[in-house]
Amino acid sequence: MKKIILFSLLLLPFFTMAQKVPESKRTSLIIYERQLSALRIHAYDSLVGTEQYKKLVKKIDSLRSKGHGYIAFSLFGDMLHSDYSNLNNSITQSGFTKLNPFSSRFGIGISSQKKRRMFDFYFAVIGLNNNATKENESIKVSLSSLLEFDWGYDFIKSLKVNLYPYLGFSLRNSSLEYSKPSDFNPNYTNISNIVLNNRSVFATSTTLAYQAGVALDVLIDQDKNKRNNTFLFAKFGTTRAFNYDEYDIGGNLYKPKILQGDWLITLGFKFASWD
Repeated sequence: MKKIILFSLLLLPFFTMAQKVPESKRTSLIIYERQLSALRIHAYDSLVGTEQYKKLVKKIDSLRSKGHGYIAFSLFGDMLHSDYSNLNNSITQSGFTKLNPFSSRFGIGISSQKKRRMFDFYFAVIGLNNNATKENESIKVSLSSLLEFDWGYDFIKSLKVNLYPYLGFSLRNSSLEYSKPSDFNPNYTNISNIVLNNRSVFATSTTLAYQAGVALDVLIDQDKNKRNNTFLFAKFGTTRAFNYDEYDIGGNLYKPKILQGDWLITLGFKFASWD
């Protein structure tokens, strides 16, 4: 047993040296990898700075500008102006406040560009209510659009800026609501005589509409490969029905002669990927 212990003590320095060698190798490996990484960075910086590289990049950008295109997800908001003068003249005589001519809308859709042709297809543009009140009574008006399609032609041949007029069509939905709390019978005997009086009315008008105006897209962000881009876009134009809206209320066609969307301003983002 003593011989075994003595033999182990004699071999201990060799085991210690065997463990230190791999650690030295790892340290050297880290140093060499850092030096190689530094050489790669230096080589890339040297390449980017050469005239040949710059010329090739310009040629690629030039070719893209001649036939570039993208598809994008669009997210935006509208500031809509409407002419409620005829309706306001009528409801103020009944003691209501005037309807504000400005209202907000929000929408989502997809957009694309093919050379100088611009396309926008919005799934839905949802309008917020515009209210007029009198004590506990209210009148609410809103305008929304479904399946809106716009087509435009870009005047600026650039990868970063697009300026274009547009024209399009949509399915337009205008809603009109009058609400007043119902009168209830405290001495009701069954469901047929619980409600004494309910004058609330809700009606919609759905019709084909057109859009026209001018739009501007500006590139505000781009990844290193120039494949994924973010555009800030703005539109100024109009969205109008071909006729005045008509609201069917109890078999009566009510025509308040309101002009919703005589002009609007749109501001939003396009999250695009190049084709």
